[in-house]
Parts: sequence; structure tokens; C-alpha cells
Amino acid sequence: MEQLSPTSTKVELLSPTSTKVELLSSMSMEKILLPLSSSSKLASSLSSSSAETIPTASSLTSIISSSFLPSPSLSVAPLVTPSVDQLLRIFNNTDTPPDHFLKGIREHLHWPLRKCYRRRRQGASLSMYWIPKEGEWDETEDGKRVLLQNNDGAVSVTPLLDPMDHPVANVSQDLWHKCRMEGTCLLKNGDLINLAQGYTDRFVVIGKKHRRQNIFGWGAGLQNLRPYVSVAANDIPLGTTLYVRELHGLELGNGQIHNGCVSVDDDGWSFGGCQLDFFVVSYVDHLWLDRELDLDHISVTPRKCDVLNYSTMDHLKYMNADPHLETLSLVMNDTMVWPNDTLSTWLLA
Repeated sequence: MEQLSPTSTKVELLSPTSTKVELLSSMSMEKILLPLSSSSKLASSLSSSSAETIPTASSLTSIISSSFLPSPSLSVAPLVTPSVDQLLRIFNNTDTPPDHFLKGIREHLHWPLRKCYRRRRQGASLSMYWIPKEGEWDETEDGKRVLLQNNDGAVSVTPLLDPMDHPVANVSQDLWHKCRMEGTCLLKNGDLINLAQGYTDRFVVIGKKHRRQNIFGWGAGLQNLRPYVSVAANDIPLGTTLYVRELHGLELGNGQIHNGCVSVDDDGWSFGGCQLDFFVVSYVDHLWLDRELDLDHISVTPRKCDVLNYSTMDHLKYMNADPHLETLSLVMNDTMVWPNDTLSTWLLA
């Protein structure tokens, strides 16, 4: 058997559906199987750790342990302290594309917030993204107003392909580009389409009409998108809550006033750093807020603040989600779910 030091961690790929981590101490050894869902659970645990302190390798080990142990009753040997490189290897052997997790650990280790977010002048910028809907008005990347026609009225039709190159739906070229740019889009039949994780041109159906899960689409981690709460960022850890001064007191157009608190629930392939992409539900919501906001520069403070539920019945109707008050209460804790029919399609392919 390979000899490891009392403070080492051995990681090896056990099978395509699990990872074996051997945590060794001078006293004993435990072997823990990590299921496919562990990577999302780990991401959630890691990103919910304090954003104002730099986590040590020991604290990261504790997060890994609490995320992966099958049950609280399991007896586990005292945890050792792996190196950062070893922690990166653990992330690299999960089912989720490793780049996202590697970036997440590096960002935690290089906390606090970048200076660009703290400066009001020449600081970070704020953009908005929303859910394009088939049959509704929207705009192109260069700001041109366009009607997202359904495939019956479109001049040219483009298929939305899944990661196995199977067609998910046929849509107009304008809608295809909007689905790709925004990351999520809604078809006229109520199907909610999301970019497949790790892709910028492959899509999956994540929900049907009258759904009560995946209500507004996936984020980059376990937490799904929440209107006027979720922001996408590429240089701030997922799960971090931020106070954005320019959002405090903002009239949202539905009688609600924003408290300035947002949560990093997403990232973006189409922009770099020093930018927050603010999730609103529709293009109309974007037009309303565009009049009220200074999108050039914002000031951001990492803070443990209360994110509020700004969702309305009108939002649920726009999204073709379940139109009942009970569904509104589910939005803030809506987590990523793979629909059974999507999984069945992949497994039978």
C-alpha cells in the first residue's frame, strides 16, 4: 500500500459516478464515497462560508467533510489538513466541470473583494439579464428591437441542440441567439430552456408549463435564479451576499422597493470581471429599470444582508409557472433540479 504522511490526503477516481477520498491520520483511516450530487452540495457549502475572512485549508476540509458525509451518525476519523493543491484535486474529480470549482477556491483564497467594486468612480459596472420569451419583443446584442417569432412565423429556423446534439426545439435565429446570450429562455409551449452546464451553445429543457421547480431557471450553482436578487459575477464566490448602494430604494415597477441586498447566484460567459449582471424577469422589466439605474458604475460592499422575495404573480404568469401564491413562497429556496424526462432522454440515448 502506498505510504502517505499523517497530514496527507489521497484522492483517486473510483468510477464515473463517484470519487473516493481517503482521509488519513496517524490513528485511523476512513473511506468516503462521494455521489454525483456532492459537487453542487460542496459548492453551496463553500460559497455560504464567511466572505469576509480567508478560509484556511482546515476550514475547507471541514466543509468538504460536512458536504460529503452520508449521515451525521457516521463515525469518521479526525480530519487531517490537506494542502490547497490536494483540495483542488478533490474538486477536479467531481462530476461538475472543474474550472468553475477551481475558480471558486482561488477566489476564496484571494478574498477580499476586488478594489474595482469598492470605487464609485471608474468602478464596477452593472448590467441586466432576463428571460427571453418566444412571441415577445426583445432586443439584439446591438440594441435593435426585435420580435422573437415562433418557428411558424420565422424566416429561418435554427435547432436548439442538447449536449448529445439532439434537437430540443426549433426556434428562430433571433431567439436562438437570445437563449445563448441570456442563458435561459422560454418557449411558447411553456418549456423552460437553459444552457447546459459547461456549454455556451448546447441547451436542456429544465421545466414544463405550470412547474413549481426551476421556476426562473438555473444559476451557476445549486441555487436557482431569483428576481431582483440574483446577480452573475465572475470574480466573486457563489453565495456571497452584497449590498449595492445604487439599488437601495429602487422602485421595481411593481410597488416594491429594493433594499440593496443581492446574492451571487450565477456567473456569465459573455463578460469578464468587475461587473455584476442583475437578474430581472422580462425585457419590459429591463426597460423600466434602465430608466432608473446608472449602469456605468456601482459601489459594492460584501455584507450579510437579508435578500427579499420580490417575485409576483405577474412574474409567475410570464414564466408559465404554477400560478398560485404557494409557488411564490418557493422561489427563494428553489434549487437546481434535473427533470426526469430530460434525464431519461440522455440515459436512453
